Amino acid sequence: MIKVAEPTLFVLDRSGDQVVFSIDELENRLRLCLNNSAESANLALAEDIAVAMEYSLTEAAAVNRYFSEVELDEAVVRILVNARCPESAKRYQNEFLPEYANKVSADFITLSAIADSIGISDREPCRRAAEALDKLKITEAGRPLLMELLRYFRDECPSSPANSVHMTLPVTADAVRGDLLISRADLLALLPEPERAFFTRGILEVRDVRRLFPRLHIAANLCTLAAFYRIERPALEMALAPALGRLGDVLATATAIWSAEARKRKPGCANALPVYLSSRETGRFMREVISAAWPESIASAREIWKTVFDAASFVPRKLILPVDEE
Repeated sequence: MIKVAEPTLFVLDRSGDQVVFSIDELENRLRLCLNNSAESANLALAEDIAVAMEYSLTEAAAVNRYFSEVELDEAVVRILVNARCPESAKRYQNEFLPEYANKVSADFITLSAIADSIGISDREPCRRAAEALDKLKITEAGRPLLMELLRYFRDECPSSPANSVHMTLPVTADAVRGDLLISRADLLALLPEPERAFFTRGILEVRDVRRLFPRLHIAANLCTLAAFYRIERPALEMALAPALGRLGDVLATATAIWSAEARKRKPGCANALPVYLSSRETGRFMREVISAAWPESIASAREIWKTVFDAASFVPRKLILPVDEE
């Protein structure tokens, strides 16, 4: 189990109710579709797309905007198509977007139900869509058409509370098959020797940066850091401070250099790439270096990481702490 130090994300289900978004469930769905197709070589796309969706939902939640499961699934299909995985896109659509299978009645009641499923609570877009369909003598249509029609009239209605709210995806059409943007070797080569040493000594690790959703996956081992700085048990705050401060400086320097390189290689990248930081062997560090029980001391572990971030004004997109480590 991975415990993430960040708020729970919600989406709207087919009935318009809020349900918890699970990045693991979405990634498993994608792996299923990719693995059962001729495009199985692109399994890495599963994590790329799942993280991209989580990123979009987090950005939206920060301004009190919520999207529906239908919109999320539609976005996944679009990304798979853009990544040249049409078979997987079709499989995902068939498995997880039943709305696309059959035609439904194009009346006000059906339109209202569809509006609820994509987060449109105002009934004015439903009324206008029903009138337009009636004028065209359309009595049945596929759900995708009706959804787009509702979104169109939502954006045309100033009274609609969801006016002009769309799912913004942090991916672009040039993201083909999840190709690498910057390899791990190139990332390390870009660093000055003092910062690179933190990676060659195993204090930090970094993964390749992929083109689909450029981000930095960094793992840190506090036990290795403590050993390098010869911090003895039980470690006091005064003994930890220099090591944690230096770790924060290295993270800030490395991520700034790598973000600048990403912008050179892919114009339009974020000024600062999102950082997903995993804390390795956290339980062992808390037990052996801090002399604290684990996972009871998880709050203290987060405070230790806060010291790292505060020291260098560095904030990761996500801090991942394993809470069931032995």
